[in-house]
Amino acid sequence: MQYRAVLSEGLPEELESVPDEQLEQVRGTMGGSYGYNLGYIRNGRYYPTKDRNRTYFALMADAPGSLPGSPSLHHGGRGQNVLFEDGRVIFIRSSRPYVGADDIYSNDNGRVAAGVHLDDSVIGPSSARPIIIRDPK
Repeated sequence: MQYRAVLSEGLPEELESVPDEQLEQVRGTMGGSYGYNLGYIRNGRYYPTKDRNRTYFALMADAPGSLPGSPSLHHGGRGQNVLFEDGRVIFIRSSRPYVGADDIYSNDNGRVAAGVHLDDSVIGPSSARPIIIRDPK
């Protein structure tokens, strides 16, 4: 990855020079080892997350594993650090902060995509984009 060192210095003009066929790969490394909240979709419209001080609403965490919705591979695969909306950072050993809780790495439909309602928190890798996925009918 010849662009990684240059991009890590924060030079946006270098990003513009990356060939299209390599751009997706470069974007996948820019966010480092973190994952971010993907917001949610309601009635076909995208909404970013807003602070409602929810106790177990994940905003950011160690990036998920390589399989969709899989837990982080960081920390020896034993768990991940999660920043919750109320400001706490907790190390959790699964992708759910407690039994019956929302899976932080997939939405209520089991996908790595924007949540399907206001309280459906999804942490995607830094390269993920919140998109609407339509099921074939």
